[in-house]
Amino acid sequence: MSAAGNGSAPAPQAAVAGAAAAVPAAASGWRWLPLAAAIIVADQLLKAWMVQHFTPLERVQLLRVLDIILTYNTGAAFSFLSDASGWQRWLFVLLALGVSAVLIVWMRRLRASVHGLLACGLALIVGGRSAT
Repeated sequence: MSAAGNGSAPAPQAAVAGAAAAVPAAASGWRWLPLAAAIIVADQLLKAWMVQHFTPLERVQLLRVLDIILTYNTGAAFSFLSDASGWQRWLFVLLALGVSAVLIVWMRRLRASVHGLLACGLALIVGGRSAT
């Protein structure tokens, strides 16, 4: 008898893995892709608004601990590689596209009914990563 106790043979691992990857698009994490698209659009609109209405280094205090300042970062995090000749931009674009592609494939394989929060988080990461 099998471990399930119903007398049937256990399913091979390859069949189980294939079934997990064959989630229909409507039931997968792809239903969260419009959220990623909305984040990208909102980010680009906010950046355009900031450029139109702020001068560089202008400071607006929203809260005692939160200021909005228009600055330009020509490098990566904390201006890492900001003095390079420009190749770093394309490296980071390719890196962001690669990471986003992996996360989208991961979202496609998730069952939205079970992993909805994870799919939502991945969509937010994809939207934020792609908006840079």
